[in-house]
Amino acid sequence: MSKCLRTTEVLCVLFLLSFLFIIYPQSALAQEEDEEFLDLIEYRTFRFFYENTDERGFTIESTAWPIGSSASSGFYLTSIPIAIERGWISYNEGYQLVNTTLNNYYDDPEDPDDFYVESEHGFFPHWFYQETGKWNEVDCFSSIDTAILMAGVLTVRQYFADTEVDNVATKLYENVDWKWMLNGDDVLSMGWEPDKGFLPYTWEGYNEGMLAVLLAMGSPTHPIPEESWDAWTRTYKQVEYQHGNQRYKFVESSSTSLFTYQYPHIWFDFRGKTDKRGVNYFQNSVNATLENRAYCIENQNNHTGYGKNVWGLTASECPLHDSSYGAHGPRQNDDGTIAPTGAGGSIIFTPIESIEALRYIKENYEYGIWGKYGFKDSFNLDIDYFSPTYIGIDQGAILTMVENYRTGLVQNLFMQNGYTKVAMQKAGFTDVDTTPPTITEIKKHGTKVIAKVTDNAGVKSVSLHMSIIITPGQKGSNSRPLRGWVRPTYSEVTEEMNQEGKIYSANLPDDRGSDGSYQQVTSFYLEAIDINGNVVSSRKFKLPMSEEGEVTLLPDTPNESLLVDRFDDCISGTEAGAWHGGSSASKDCVIAFYSSVNRDETGCSMKVRYNVEKKGAYNGAWIRLGNLDLREYDELIFWVKGDEKEGYTTTFKIELNSPKGSGEYIVDGVTNSWKEIAVPLTAFKTSSGASGINWSDVTEFTLVFEDWRAT
Repeated sequence: MSKCLRTTEVLCVLFLLSFLFIIYPQSALAQEEDEEFLDLIEYRTFRFFYENTDERGFTIESTAWPIGSSASSGFYLTSIPIAIERGWISYNEGYQLVNTTLNNYYDDPEDPDDFYVESEHGFFPHWFYQETGKWNEVDCFSSIDTAILMAGVLTVRQYFADTEVDNVATKLYENVDWKWMLNGDDVLSMGWEPDKGFLPYTWEGYNEGMLAVLLAMGSPTHPIPEESWDAWTRTYKQVEYQHGNQRYKFVESSSTSLFTYQYPHIWFDFRGKTDKRGVNYFQNSVNATLENRAYCIENQNNHTGYGKNVWGLTASECPLHDSSYGAHGPRQNDDGTIAPTGAGGSIIFTPIESIEALRYIKENYEYGIWGKYGFKDSFNLDIDYFSPTYIGIDQGAILTMVENYRTGLVQNLFMQNGYTKVAMQKAGFTDVDTTPPTITEIKKHGTKVIAKVTDNAGVKSVSLHMSIIITPGQKGSNSRPLRGWVRPTYSEVTEEMNQEGKIYSANLPDDRGSDGSYQQVTSFYLEAIDINGNVVSSRKFKLPMSEEGEVTLLPDTPNESLLVDRFDDCISGTEAGAWHGGSSASKDCVIAFYSSVNRDETGCSMKVRYNVEKKGAYNGAWIRLGNLDLREYDELIFWVKGDEKEGYTTTFKIELNSPKGSGEYIVDGVTNSWKEIAVPLTAFKTSSGASGINWSDVTEFTLVFEDWRAT
C-alpha cells in the first residue's frame, strides 16, 4: 500500500532513523571546476593590464580615469611572470614589455634626452601624465604607490635575473631614498608634494604601509633604521570581536578594509613567521578576513545581499561617497558596498570562502559585475548599483593573490630577493615551530578532568575542549542513553603555559538534569594559541575513559560526520515532539520510538503517526538540534520508510530552522522499504519573503505533512 487511505480513522506512518550531517572532501570534479573558474578569472583580469598599458609601458589607474598610475604599473610588472608561466604570452614578449616599462620609469643620467617618469628622491607620483611622465598635481609623490611599484620591480628582477631587466630594476630600487621620506622622524611619511612639502600623515599602526616599511628597511643604499619597525608597530590596535559563538582576535587597521590585510602578503610570505613583537601576520589576516565575512553574515538584514557568499568590505567605488571612492570595512563606512577584490584578494587566507563568494557573485550578478576584464570594481544592492569600472590595484590584487593561492609564484619570486631577506631579518621575523603541544597525561576524578600538557610550540596558552557522553539516572528498570548525548558538550579552560608543561583542569558541564550522571568523556580537542589569541595548531584525541584513573591517548582526525540522533533512547523526551496546525488536532500526530523497527537489526527508529485527511490539515514532528554550527557541513542524511499496513504519504516536507530564518526541502519517492535521503544543505530553499538559514546556529529539524501532499 503506497498511499494514505482517504478515511478519517486511518493514520499514516513513517519511520526515521540515523539522522546525521556529513562533511565531504572536495571531489575531483569540484576541484577541476574550481581550476577552470580560477583560470577564467586570472586570464580576464590579466587582459586588463595587457590591454590598458600603453606603448611606453605605463598602466592606467582605471577604465574610468585612464591616467598613469605607479601602483598599477607595479601590479602590471608582477602580472607578466604569471602570464608567461600560464602561456598567455611568450617569454620574449614578456621580457620586452617589462624592459620597456622599467626603462621609461628610470632616468638614465648618461642620456640627456632620456624619457622618464618624474620622481623625487626616487619616489614616483601616485598619478602622472603618460605623454610626458610628469607628476599629476591631484596627489603626491607617494611612498605606498612607490612601494607597490618597487614590489613589482623586484619581482621581475628575480624572474629575469642576470639580464638588462635585472640591471635596471636594481637601479630603480637603489635610487629610492627611504631615509629622506622619514622627514627626520622614525616613521615614513605618506608622501611629498612640491608646493607643500611632506604630508602631515605618517605610516603608523597596522595597514598596507607595512609593505613600504619593509622595503625601506631592506634597501642596500638608503635603509631606514631597525627602530622604525618598533615605531611602526607601537600604535598597533589589538581587537577582539565576537559573532555568534566565534571570536576573532587580531591587530586591526584603522580603516578595517580588507586591502590593508592583503597588499603586503601579495609579495611577502609571512606564513609560519612572527616578528619581534610576536605577531603572526598571516594568521592575523586570516582572522581579520573571517571577521569581515562574519560581520557581513551578521548584518545581512541591514544591507541587501549580505551573507556568507556576499562579503568583502574594502576600498572601492561607490556613488554614496563624496569622491565616488572610499575605504569600506566592518564598523567603518559600511554603506552596503561589496567589492569582489575583497574576497578575491583574500583567497590565500580563506580559499574555500573566497572561491564560494566569487562563484556566487558571478553566477547571481553576472549581468552587472562581470565583463571583459573579469570582475568590475563593486556593487551595492541597496541602491541597485553596479560599478562599470575596472581599477588597476583592485584587479591586481585579484590576479596576484589567485596565482599565489594556486602556485605561490609571486611570493616565491619576491622572497628570493636578497633585499627581502634583509628586511625580514631587521624586523625580527623568525620561523614559528607549529608542532602541536603534547598531552602527556589525562585523568578523570569525579566531575573534573585533568590534563598535563607539554609545550612544543612556543605558545602562550592552550584551550582544552571536552566532548561528553551523558546518561540519565534510573527510570524504573531501564537506563538508556539520553537523547542529547549525540550533541557534543564542550568545556574549555585556557591558562598560561611554560616550557616545562603544566597541569590544566576543567569542570565537566553541569547540564545533565536532575536525574543525569556522566558516563564517559569521549574526546578532547587541544588547541595551541599564540600571544595574539590566534590558533596556531590543533589536535584531537579520542579518550576511552573509565570513571577514575589514567587513560590512553589515541590520536585521531576530526570526524567527517556529525551524528545528531539515531533514535536509540526508545522514549519520547523533551528533545523531540509532535506539532499540529490548520484543521489538525493534537491527536492527529504522535511520535514514538521503536527498537523492533530498524534497518540492520540494531538501534531504534522514530515512528511518526500522522493524519492529514481533513482539508487544510497539516502537522508533523520536530527534533531539537541545540545550536549547531553547520557551516562546514555539506549534506543532511537520514533513512525513512512508510508503514505498508497503516499507510503513508510518498511526499513530505522537511525544514531546518534557525532563530533568524529557515529553509525547506521536499522529500519524494518514499516507499515501504528503507530509503536513504541525502539532501545537500544548499538545496534547502528559503520561502518567498523569508530570511534564509543562519548556518552557524541551526536549532531545529522539522517534518511537515500537509493535506494536499497526501498522495
